[in-house]
Amino acid sequence: MADQLPFQQEQQKKEPPKKSGGLFSQKPKAEAPDLGKNVASLTNTINDLNRRLRVLEERYNNLQKKTQITEENMLSSFKKTNSTVSTFHDDINEFKKNIKMNDERTELIIKELKLTAKKEDIEVLNRYLELWEPVKFVTQNEVDKMVKDKVEAEMTDLNLKIQEEKYIEKQVELVVKKMLQERGM
Repeated sequence: MADQLPFQQEQQKKEPPKKSGGLFSQKPKAEAPDLGKNVASLTNTINDLNRRLRVLEERYNNLQKKTQITEENMLSSFKKTNSTVSTFHDDINEFKKNIKMNDERTELIIKELKLTAKKEDIEVLNRYLELWEPVKFVTQNEVDKMVKDKVEAEMTDLNLKIQEEKYIEKQVELVVKKMLQERGM
């Protein structure tokens, strides 16, 4: 009975049990099956099944649409997330490069600071500078000029002295000549 359709189950329930009478017994009048009821029942059942099938198909289509929309949203979300992760990855790589450059610069600064003079060294140099007083030092050009000026001054003095001596010599000669002339010689 489980594999029979619902309208067949109803028919079996309504049929009265048959009476057996013999071969020649009069058959009771069989009730004419009410075909109109069976067709109506069958139509109702088919309509009901069609309605249920349409509802199920509609639900199935709705689920397919929702699944498709969900998949599209997931793909879109995945693309956005992947793009964001890629951007973060690029930013992190750039930060790493900047940090590496800063580390290299810091190491260079540290090396150069190690090569600079210490406070004690500067103090020693200051003491020597105060002792030597390099401000009073002269350059080679200045020395050359001073020597040249001094030589020129000496030469000028020497020339004046020579001229003076020549003048004096001339004067002495004149005086000697004059004296010799006066003495008659």
